[in-house]
Amino acid sequence: MNKSKIKKISGVALIFVLLFAISWYLYEYLINSDMAAELILGKLLAKNNEILTKEWCYSTEIRVIYMSHVAAFFFKFCNNFKIVRMLTNVTLWTILFASLSYFFMVIQNKKSFIVGASFFLLPVSINWLLFVLFGGFYTFQIVGMLLYFAWLYRLEYTEVSRMSRIRYIFLMVVISGVMGLAGPRGILIILVPHGCYVIWKILQTKKVMIREILPILCTTFAYGICFLVNMCIFGRTYSFMNHATMTYCNYPVM
Repeated sequence: MNKSKIKKISGVALIFVLLFAISWYLYEYLINSDMAAELILGKLLAKNNEILTKEWCYSTEIRVIYMSHVAAFFFKFCNNFKIVRMLTNVTLWTILFASLSYFFMVIQNKKSFIVGASFFLLPVSINWLLFVLFGGFYTFQIVGMLLYFAWLYRLEYTEVSRMSRIRYIFLMVVISGVMGLAGPRGILIILVPHGCYVIWKILQTKKVMIREILPILCTTFAYGICFLVNMCIFGRTYSFMNHATMTYCNYPVM
């Protein structure tokens, strides 16, 4: 291993240590009611051995894959909320870093992919720190987006075999389905950017090609089906806040 690689790995390790130190020593100042609620949900899921539970009122939408599921795994071995929070965060940072590294490698930035991926682990703003690095609220959406567009890049800008093309489309369909189960945010995260790219490509070439529209058609269909499952099946089986319930009339007067 050359000195350059050692420096990069040391830099990544230093960023992880920095994040851990910030999260550990500022824990009481950073955590809020939403983060605490997700930990309580994780403990409930661990106790009941469930992925979704009827003993919880989910906020705005039912999330089938979320930070609380990672916390639920660690609650199997530890009951300390702070330790579970830190273990969950380290796991999410690792997943985020791995997906960022893969994305940068795919777009042919192999020499500096570690530097690029590491930059996104820095607490460059309070919102990035609270909502992603410490809160972990949107980590899985970001990971899904990175993988989706990495595979789209493979399809559009690299020479791949027919079987590889089918495999990448299948993986994009899987990501779209998972996003659909996670709620409506995936529409803005993956489908709208992908759709804009397809429209731009059609305007550039002045013709519609099956090669261009097939991936977006498949992923949109998968997303739509899974989103319907989320709203029509999970939404009727489990409780969550919606526009009908989020009114002052449903709460007691203080």
